[in-house]
Amino acid sequence: MPTRLRALRVACLLLASLTLSAQVKQVVFVLPGPNANGTSVYALATNPLSPITSFTSGAGSNLLFAKPDGSNYYIVATSLSQTVTSVDNTFQTPQDIVNLTQTVTSGVMTPDGTRLALAAGSLHVINTTTNTDILSSGVSVGAGVSVFSVAVSLDGKTFYSLGTTSSGSQLNAIDSNSLTVKGTLAIPGVAANVAVGRNGLVYVSTQNQLEEIDPNSLQVTPGGTISMNATPGAIAFTTDGQYALVANQTPLTGSAALLISLANHAIISTVPNFGIILASLQVIGVNQILGYSSQNQTVYTFTIGNGGSIAQSLSPSRMRCLRGPSARSRPYMP
Repeated sequence: MPTRLRALRVACLLLASLTLSAQVKQVVFVLPGPNANGTSVYALATNPLSPITSFTSGAGSNLLFAKPDGSNYYIVATSLSQTVTSVDNTFQTPQDIVNLTQTVTSGVMTPDGTRLALAAGSLHVINTTTNTDILSSGVSVGAGVSVFSVAVSLDGKTFYSLGTTSSGSQLNAIDSNSLTVKGTLAIPGVAANVAVGRNGLVYVSTQNQLEEIDPNSLQVTPGGTISMNATPGAIAFTTDGQYALVANQTPLTGSAALLISLANHAIISTVPNFGIILASLQVIGVNQILGYSSQNQTVYTFTIGNGGSIAQSLSPSRMRCLRGPSARSRPYMP
């Protein structure tokens, strides 16, 4: 019974889609958020929105990952005394499985669910069968490299870690089984994010440009340096593989987000600045992408039209982060 996780990397709200046979069940997880002291995670069913249960994780929980068979969830916190909590699909017996020495800033699970990679200064890889950190000190990607972002290839065989160095940024390709480095590429400027497109190519957002990288050679593709008047951050790809939506971390100097034609390596549309920075993006349909702003703790919907037009609105559910024991959050709590 496959499980698909729609994990919008937001501070408080995570949406998981559990596909059981032909029936789709969605679960909303309410997390404390990276700056919170609370340790309670709430699981809610949708249609209608109703509580399932709650359980305890580490303080500052803000990331969630699911195994594809639906057997386990992994909640990642900013707490260094309870960094990763594992819980099965009954949510009854959460376990503190891994504690790290630096805060996790990014994570990804292999498509088969056997490895969970976390960027926390170094790259830590958890064996989800034994729930152990395979290399307690992390994967060695080079002296002086501080890993802050990670992505995984479509076949799950390679992790791509992105880190800062004394001279800029560095991308590494790492075998997900042996955890050995297969390749290294220097990235100009201070990079922000690494992602893998539906075309299998690797994309790195860095200062004023998006780099498209061939995973086989670990070199920028011909014409693959896409320049922009923006500081690109989060990246999301439409399901048809045609477009990438890139959030601008400095929208006051331009647009809130840019839509890129991957075939043409060109910006074809933009989302006008509306006073927010999109911290994360998540595809939720063929032509729809959710964007989350931690500034106002609001979720927005971006709809891609024919020819690459783009429209922005509040998400239909108007989901906002649920914080603490407020009147807004009480009805959703078990």
